[in-house]
Amino acid sequence: MVKQRPKLSLINNVHYRRPPRYDLGGPKQPDVATAYSQNLEEALPDEGVLDVAPLEYCWSTVKADINNAAESYIGYVERSRRNDWFDEECRAVLEEKDVARALMLQHGTRQNVERYRQKRKQQTRLFQEKKCRLEEAECEEMELPVLRMT
Repeated sequence: MVKQRPKLSLINNVHYRRPPRYDLGGPKQPDVATAYSQNLEEALPDEGVLDVAPLEYCWSTVKADINNAAESYIGYVERSRRNDWFDEECRAVLEEKDVARALMLQHGTRQNVERYRQKRKQQTRLFQEKKCRLEEAECEEMELPVLRMT
C-alpha cells in the first residue's frame, strides 16, 4: 500500500519585511526642513479637489505625497546591526559547531555527541564573553564623559 502526502503550497509563506524608517534628524536642519515643506506644499492637492473626492482617494493621495517628499528630502536611516561583538572568531567557532552537529546527526555515536556538546559549550562561552566585553566597553564610554565634566 502506498501513502501519499499532499505538498503544502508555499505561496502563503510571505515573510514580513519591516518598512525603512525615515531619518528624523534631517528635518531638524533648517535647509532640509524648508525644502521638505516647500516640496510638500507643491505636491499636496488643493482643498477643493479633496472636498469632492472620496475619503479613500484623499487619504491615499495625501499619504503618497507625504511619503514621496520624505523619501526625496529626508531619506532613510541605515539599520545598524546590534551584534557588533560577532567577528571572525565567532564565525569560525559557529562553523565548527555546525560541522560537529551535522556529524552527530549522521552518526549518533557517544563520541560525536560529546564532541558536539563541547563545541556548543565552547560557542556559548565565547559568545557570552564577547557580549560581556562589549557591554563593559559601552559602560566605560558612558562613564567617561561624566568623569570629565566633574
